[in-house]
Amino acid sequence: MVNNGVYNKALYWPKEVQKLVRRALQLDYKVFPTEHLLDRLYEYDLPEDCWGDFINGEVVECEIRDRQVYKIVTRTPSCKFEGEHNCAAIVLETGYGRPKARIVTVWINFDDDNHSSIKTENYVTSFVKAN
Repeated sequence: MVNNGVYNKALYWPKEVQKLVRRALQLDYKVFPTEHLLDRLYEYDLPEDCWGDFINGEVVECEIRDRQVYKIVTRTPSCKFEGEHNCAAIVLETGYGRPKARIVTVWINFDDDNHSSIKTENYVTSFVKAN
């Protein structure tokens, strides 16, 4: 059983969440960038074509809605800066037709980021049994 909410690997990442993520990523997504993502790539001076790799990055966060993976955050080595990673928020849409992965935004994360500023109240940190 998995509760709805946002899970982060640094806080709480049960096997059930990992299984849902793995199953979701087995689908053949049509991947596309949003206008906001393209603006962020320009802002960070990252190559405009690097966004295609984001869907294959390590999933470090996900949002679960009704036992479905709705959003993931992936981490990939920076396509420009040594010692940094690109983190991308990706919304997975599996309604009708071919599944879509909408890459919403990107930000830079340092290798030594220890998540000391993470707001734990925004995340699922344990299993809560529903009544």
